[in-house]
Amino acid sequence: MVFILFIALLITRFWGAGQQYADFQHPFFNNASPVIFIKAKSEADITEAIAAKADVAIWLNVETTHDKKVIVFSKEFLQSEMSLESYRGPRSMAYDLQKLQLIHPEMKELREVLTKFPKQRFLLNLMDNVDHVHLWLTEATKGLKGEKRFILQSDYNVVLSSIKEIEPFWLYGSSQADLMRFMAFESMWILPAAPFNGDVFVSPFKLLKRPAFSDDIITDLRRRKKKIVLGPAVDKAEFDDASRLKADGIVVDKLSDFSAWTRP
Repeated sequence: MVFILFIALLITRFWGAGQQYADFQHPFFNNASPVIFIKAKSEADITEAIAAKADVAIWLNVETTHDKKVIVFSKEFLQSEMSLESYRGPRSMAYDLQKLQLIHPEMKELREVLTKFPKQRFLLNLMDNVDHVHLWLTEATKGLKGEKRFILQSDYNVVLSSIKEIEPFWLYGSSQADLMRFMAFESMWILPAAPFNGDVFVSPFKLLKRPAFSDDIITDLRRRKKKIVLGPAVDKAEFDDASRLKADGIVVDKLSDFSAWTRP
């Protein structure tokens, strides 16, 4: 029985290793590598980042509201910020946009921000998995040339796949299930056979307090001609590790971190 299992794993590994992949070409990654992504928490963050580094890409955490708006620059809400009767938890999805902006006026609709920066590249990290979110997101981005300048990222496979059905020419990242699947397949010695439908491997350095990827996983992704975006880097050691792995993109919280970590 053990011998049969070994043969099955061996066949699976060789099958995966034998798959052929086309070279990856996309305007998002046409500039110098690595692309530096800044996690913007306000519109001012975007403006300052572009002024300091014109070819920077912007990471936006994207959320939704109770009245079906797609927003950025959201924050967790504290009970002390509103009456006990009005408080419905810390997430924006529990409230209408108008009420949210009364408390945090820096919150914006996603479309407003994307329209204001029409030539900038964005990674849209869609954080909510709610009914019809794929329709709200694609409607909010209609006509904004997402096929040239967006990477869509989400922890949820269903979010990525449902939006891809509507916008097949965008770039798509990796769900949390994708990351865990790579690690599981590597542990079974069948990493080359791990399924992955994304275009870009987007991964933090840690997942559930454990390493989210290995050197072998990165090597296998290169074999598949996938692009790799790592981060956010929390310190110079992680930034240097992403550089060592020749990541196509590195995420940092602030441009000042990038400047400090790359200073001679």
